[in-house]
Amino acid sequence: MKNRCVAILVWIVFAGIDAWAQVPQSIDSLRQYLKDHTGKPPDTNYVQAMTKYAYALVYQKNEYLQADSLGRTAERVARQLNYGVGVYKALLAQAAAQNQLNHPEEAIRFFWQTIKEINSYQLPKIYLCKAFMNLGQMYRLLGRTKESLDATMKAAQIEARYNIRPRNEVIPGTLGFLFRHSGQIDKAITYVRDAIAIAQENNTLDQQATLEVDLGALYNDKNQHQQSIKAYSLGLTHSRQLKIEAIQIDALIGLAINYNAIGRRQQALTYAREGLALAQKLDYKTNMANAHYSLAEIYTSLKKYTDAEAELRQASKLAQEAGNLNNNALFVGRLAEITALQQDYRKAYTYQLQHQQLQDSLMSSDQKARMDELVAHYETEKKEQQIKLLRQQTQLRDKELTVKRWQTNAALIGGFLLLLLGAAVSGWLLNRSRLRRLEEAQQLRKQIAQDLHDEVGSTLSSISMLSGHTNKLLSQNQPESAQKMVQKIYTDARQILESIDEIIWTINPGNDSLQRIFLRLREYAQPLMESKDIRFSFVSDPALEDVSISMEVRRNLYLIGKEAINNLVKYSEATEATVRFERKDRQLQVIIEDNGRGFDTAQETTRNGQQSMSQRAKAMDGELVVESMPNLGTRLQLSLPLI
Repeated sequence: MKNRCVAILVWIVFAGIDAWAQVPQSIDSLRQYLKDHTGKPPDTNYVQAMTKYAYALVYQKNEYLQADSLGRTAERVARQLNYGVGVYKALLAQAAAQNQLNHPEEAIRFFWQTIKEINSYQLPKIYLCKAFMNLGQMYRLLGRTKESLDATMKAAQIEARYNIRPRNEVIPGTLGFLFRHSGQIDKAITYVRDAIAIAQENNTLDQQATLEVDLGALYNDKNQHQQSIKAYSLGLTHSRQLKIEAIQIDALIGLAINYNAIGRRQQALTYAREGLALAQKLDYKTNMANAHYSLAEIYTSLKKYTDAEAELRQASKLAQEAGNLNNNALFVGRLAEITALQQDYRKAYTYQLQHQQLQDSLMSSDQKARMDELVAHYETEKKEQQIKLLRQQTQLRDKELTVKRWQTNAALIGGFLLLLLGAAVSGWLLNRSRLRRLEEAQQLRKQIAQDLHDEVGSTLSSISMLSGHTNKLLSQNQPESAQKMVQKIYTDARQILESIDEIIWTINPGNDSLQRIFLRLREYAQPLMESKDIRFSFVSDPALEDVSISMEVRRNLYLIGKEAINNLVKYSEATEATVRFERKDRQLQVIIEDNGRGFDTAQETTRNGQQSMSQRAKAMDGELVVESMPNLGTRLQLSLPLI
């Protein structure tokens, strides 16, 4: 939850890398130290005292503007002294102040500036590791998962490459959060448990408390309630010992949810009420909403539907005030179910309509972002084509001028004829180039339109029909059937987003290399193989990584690989599989093989989409060969020429 994430970020920014042994430690002694040194020539100790006092103003006095001003002064003095560590810490102080002032983008700008200064002053790599770790935390708070994962992975790589000790528990802890966000719960648990072990080694009890709560949430996701209770209880014990109330709230609500799941309702009620009281004390609206929701679930288990409805209404109100659209959609959906259990179908129908509107808002905003990105990529590619055409025209004009200069020294008639010939050839080439560019642009537009029609249009029509049918079921007092329809709508919406993502990836000119296809297919194949316990290896020839390919070849190559991987996972019953990209002379060879049950290639079948893959191979002037025998596995080899 956001409040707990802020506590983590505070620890990261405040943690010093070297000891400030020569400056005072308490806030009062720091203030007096700075006052006594006013008017004297500044030195590095003076810079350290300013940055430490700035931190104290942020985290002890909540005087963020004064801290920001002091950080700027410390940065200016540190630059005058050419004191790199002082510049680094002054920038961190400003980042901390901007974050508390609710200016996260400014904080991110300061963190990127610290990375620049670390490299400029050639500071130890531990500074660089912590800078990327801070960036990962900030992006995490903003919900920018990919950027957070990139920055945190960079911090982890630096820590491993330079053997930085002691290890920092925040790095695997953040990775655990991010993998949970992407649905990879087992991987998330591995990272969080690693982070807890590091926190125990470092004796950082505050981080251990936070991480135990994170671990409890992960076990709850897997419905492993006893393990979840154990983790939440440890988190609650540590946070009470340190008097960190924000973490206590999450632990209490987590315990309430899990005790309710195992049937211990009274304990669940006790924890939920304690969590609610603490959230109300701190005025954390999101936590208050979650506490009311947990109480509603407990009352539902006790069949106290009136009490459950009241708690859910309060949770929905708080979620609206906090601007949390996702939580509000969840709460209103539960209100529809609870009122249906009370046989108040009119009210249930009203809540269901509100729930559908909230879901539409969530889906519409996400779809709009995806479509905006699609248009942006298309416009970018169109401009690149225009620039390329202009360069070709310029080259043709240069050639024409060269021909004219040569013609001047030749006979008048011959020169005139050559000039005409050159002009004719230039005009023909120019028109041909223009026609080719127009044809490519037209083909691109047709491709986008066809893909959107095939991948998105039919599914949107299905969603529209299902929505109408849902309203009909609700009017007929069939809430359970209506709920199934809503789940189908949700599944179809997810399918649309995945289809649009593939279309965007296909037309993005930044993906015009085989290396991008390697990465895309590996990301697609890895979770599918893991779901079937298939040992999977992906091998690519380094000589192929920088080879550029056209959009159409990239699209067909990716779809063939995707189809082959799908067939392997669904039908092969293999335990081992390999995907290899190799270069043989002037040819690219893609080999996908497994040790599965195989099949008789002489028998006709449409199950594996072999005909579709063969057609795509021919469209690339390539050849597809499938070799398989029963119980001896399958080997697919695609060969196509490299330009």
